[in-house]
Amino acid sequence: MIAEFEQRLADVLAARLPLPYTGRVAVAPGPETVTQTMLIVGVQKAEILEEDFLGHRSVSLPGETAVRRVVHLRCTVSVEALSETGRTDLLHLLDAALYLLDSADFRNAGVLADGEDRGFLIHRMSVAGISIPFERLPETPRAITLVAEGWFWPVGVPEEEGEAIQEALVRAGLLPIQLAAPPMVAGGGPYALTIRFSGSGTLSLREGEAPRTLPFGTFALALRDSGGRPGAGSLAGGTEGAEGVRLMEWSGSDLTVTYTPPPAPALDFLIVGVDNGEQGLGAVLARFPLNVREG
Repeated sequence: MIAEFEQRLADVLAARLPLPYTGRVAVAPGPETVTQTMLIVGVQKAEILEEDFLGHRSVSLPGETAVRRVVHLRCTVSVEALSETGRTDLLHLLDAALYLLDSADFRNAGVLADGEDRGFLIHRMSVAGISIPFERLPETPRAITLVAEGWFWPVGVPEEEGEAIQEALVRAGLLPIQLAAPPMVAGGGPYALTIRFSGSGTLSLREGEAPRTLPFGTFALALRDSGGRPGAGSLAGGTEGAEGVRLMEWSGSDLTVTYTPPPAPALDFLIVGVDNGEQGLGAVLARFPLNVREG
């Protein structure tokens, strides 16, 4: 993977360098004896990048429909100049290479792509710096440092096989969620509480068909005090779930739940969430205070 990247970068750079340096690029470690001013290209370090949003290791490459497992790397590349003729000739070669590497088609790595399976797809490449010491010392080479980020895989590895996705269900709830509740007094009620959603639903995406909006499913409602314990009042409506949760089906209209306050003043909280799949409270969407005053 990395070897293919080094070779491709060296080949393209060699072809694009102006005369008299055209063709004078080799992959590290380079020739044992240097007979002319030339460049040596080599990756010095490669870091595996953490997966970010939608940055999965199995990806679909441009022009491909199937997915391929890749390694996401940031490579530090050294483009070193060697010469037996002196510093001036080295500087001329580094100038020419620097000007090329800072061009747009090198920065976006488009110049490296040719439609073949090269074992890599570079997303971006940039010049990080250049070292030009006065003396020729092994620990201080005259070199340009590049940083390249992209996907890497072994050349010829087949794409991942598997059954194609036939349908995707996208579930969403749009905030804000509003609660309409009358003033409540201790020992009074029961009171009807209306929960209003700005919009919510399940969208069905099927290849070759128009998107379909389906019923959202089940909301989970719970009553809690300020410490997360069961509330002082009680809820009714829908069906009974786990741990005092009330389950209510939503089909696009407002939800109405009945709240009976306790005999004494209290502060309860109505928790609105989604069903966790076990008739309990899952992800919380809203939390409303129910202030029960003295009658």
